[in-house]
Amino acid sequence: MKNLITKSLADFTALFYPRCCAGCNHVLLNQEKFLCTSCLFHLPITDFHLDAHNQTANQLLGKFSFEHAASMLTLSKDSSVENILYQIKYNNKPELAFYFGHWYGNILNKVNYLNDADAIIPIPLHRKKLKKRGYNQALVFAEGLAD
Repeated sequence: MKNLITKSLADFTALFYPRCCAGCNHVLLNQEKFLCTSCLFHLPITDFHLDAHNQTANQLLGKFSFEHAASMLTLSKDSSVENILYQIKYNNKPELAFYFGHWYGNILNKVNYLNDADAIIPIPLHRKKLKKRGYNQALVFAEGLAD
């Protein structure tokens, strides 16, 4: 009975405050979590973790020493990825950063060369931005990655 009441209350609340896709802002269906099925299907996942000489690694060459570099998604202007990053950074969506970190962690977990990683170090956020935003999105992503 309690579950039925909770579901009914959630359905009623959704009439006035629907959950929307972080990629395209369309209303999410019950089984969809953060992204609609269309945005999820069309995400530009890179698979850079499978190639040591990927675009991300090439951009970092000579800037500092590293063993491996990869990116989960390709960012382009006016894309769902840009919308997702905007939601994470400016619309107080740390749970979205954790979700993507956890997702990428599951992908990277299947790659042998990451088994020896000692630490995941997120990029620090300037204290003024941290105070304004309330959280460091890179830290939350890293927590999801580590999870």
